[in-house]
Amino acid sequence: MVIMARIQGRNIAETSPDKIPRTVIDAVRKAINILHSKDYVFGDLRKANVVVCDSGGMLIDFDWCDKEGKATYPLLNPDITWHRDASAGRLIRKEHDSYMLTLLEKDSE
Repeated sequence: MVIMARIQGRNIAETSPDKIPRTVIDAVRKAINILHSKDYVFGDLRKANVVVCDSGGMLIDFDWCDKEGKATYPLLNPDITWHRDASAGRLIRKEHDSYMLTLLEKDSE
């Protein structure tokens, strides 16, 4: 089932290209922790898939999200710094999400 809703906000690639507000990072970390606690992986954690909104931040684009051990990567954009083990057809792991979160945190205020 796919559930879609219109979200008021803009992704951080557009709104905060240099420094990501700490409230956004905290909200993203919380969302990733919730997914991981249920054995889900997000897989595509990058600025384009994080929206700044009233609650801080929100993940969007759950196309790659699935149970860890089941979700696999599609072809990846080579211009994005992915986890060293991420490549097309390979399993998406929680550690990959954690790595991508670390990259976002490096860009935080």
